[in-house]
Amino acid sequence: MHPTGNTVTQAIFWGRQDRLPPILGALGSIPLLIVTPLLVMSSCIALEHFDASISDMLSAFWHQGSWNFLSRYFPYPVTGAFLAYLGWIALQALLYTLLPGSSYVGQPTPGGNVLTYKLNGLQAFIITISLFILAEVAGLAKLSYIATSWPGILVVANIYGVFITLVAYLKAHLKPSHPSDTRFSGSSIHDIYGGCELNPRWGENWDIKLFHIGRLGMSAWLMIDISFTTLQFNRFGYISNSMVIVLVLQGIYVLDFFWNEHWYLKTIDIHHDHFGFYLAWGSTAGLSGVYSLQSRYLARHPVDLSFTSATMILTIGIVGYIVFRSSNNQRLRARLADGKCIIWGNKAKVIRSSYMTFDGSVHKSLLLYSGMSLHYEPVSNLNSTALYT
Repeated sequence: MHPTGNTVTQAIFWGRQDRLPPILGALGSIPLLIVTPLLVMSSCIALEHFDASISDMLSAFWHQGSWNFLSRYFPYPVTGAFLAYLGWIALQALLYTLLPGSSYVGQPTPGGNVLTYKLNGLQAFIITISLFILAEVAGLAKLSYIATSWPGILVVANIYGVFITLVAYLKAHLKPSHPSDTRFSGSSIHDIYGGCELNPRWGENWDIKLFHIGRLGMSAWLMIDISFTTLQFNRFGYISNSMVIVLVLQGIYVLDFFWNEHWYLKTIDIHHDHFGFYLAWGSTAGLSGVYSLQSRYLARHPVDLSFTSATMILTIGIVGYIVFRSSNNQRLRARLADGKCIIWGNKAKVIRSSYMTFDGSVHKSLLLYSGMSLHYEPVSNLNSTALYT
């Protein structure tokens, strides 16, 4: 039974099954809990020891046996990496707490809560990158440290991801921030994977989900790229144009994330995904271990593209991102204005639809089909103003 004691709320809690049989929850979640960390660590082993060859790595695993293979190649946490990662968490927590930021009111949650967020991600990101570069200039640390210590750092990130997952699970049972938005599926293993609390917080405004995704996840992404770019330069004496393209395109994405941090509050991550292994481990070890694959590969295997190829790839990437950002902005404008706005010089064309939830309530939603947004968006991608009003 949910903390609200409201059986209607229990039955219609958006996006989650209510009474999931434990065996089904376990069967669906255990493979993901095991396979995803193994995939991340396997990619690290392949890059570090097998020249990025998956087939060579699997062949070694088969011929050497699991124990010999793991004891020889599987990375282990070292003191330096452990302390560096703890320092990284402490720095981001300090910036998140102390830096001034604009207050932004989020959309109503399924449980009827309206939360306020302090957004200072751009300032924290700029300070983080600046400190990272200044440490190299002052001789206090090397930009290549993350790259040269990556296996140990990744192990620590996995440990921390699992640790914060368990903390979030226990917190949901012992002291949930918003009981009306806390969800227990009936399967403990599924709850560990998918999470129980929608918006867990320390105190009133310190948002755990936003902190881990934005500060420990997105900020680390570009720092990892910079570090492996430095490693490429140290090894080969130059930076390949393919690495420059990776830095530019991924840098644009990360910078845009923080520049439009308020927009992120309208995404599925914030509105519908509960904070469990999926987001806790995913934002720490998963994001850093997967999204950085390009720079980690290129650091050891420089790819020198022709001027034409490099220009085409960079142009396509930038144009694609402009389309992505513009279409999202158009959808947002149309919803905020209830369709009464101009898109690309013309009156917005919208579809006013409705749907019914399990309790029999009818909800309305608005779909934009003009401008650069020429596709029908699934109902699950609509912002929660449409879903819960």
